[in-house]
Amino acid sequence: MEHERKVAVAEAMSPVKRFERVLTVGYARVEVIALGGTTVGKGSYQPGWRWTSPRAPAEYAGVVLSGRAKVRVTEGREVDLTPGDFFRVATAHEVWVVATGPVRCFVSAALKR
Repeated sequence: MEHERKVAVAEAMSPVKRFERVLTVGYARVEVIALGGTTVGKGSYQPGWRWTSPRAPAEYAGVVLSGRAKVRVTEGREVDLTPGDFFRVATAHEVWVVATGPVRCFVSAALKR
C-alpha cells in the first residue's frame, strides 16, 4: 500500500529542474525558475541590502530559511522576518536585512488562490 502511494505521487510530479537564471543586483542574488505558471526563487540577501517598492508589486509569498529582515508597508507597520517565518506581500513596501549575516529565503510570485 505504501509503495503504491509513493508511485502515484511520483507519477504526478514534474521532472526536477535546475534554476533557469540567476539575478544578481548589488547585495542580492536570486536563482529563478518557472514551475507551472508560478515563478519560484531562492534568494540570498547580504547585510546592507534594501529594497523599496513604491507601488503594489505582483503578489508574492515565501519562507525565511536563515537570517533576519524587516518589512515596512506603506501604512508604516513593520514586521520582523526570522527563520521559519512565512510571509505574503501584496502592497507597496520596503524590506531590508537587519542582521550581520545574510538572509536566505524561498519566494514564489504570481500566486493563485
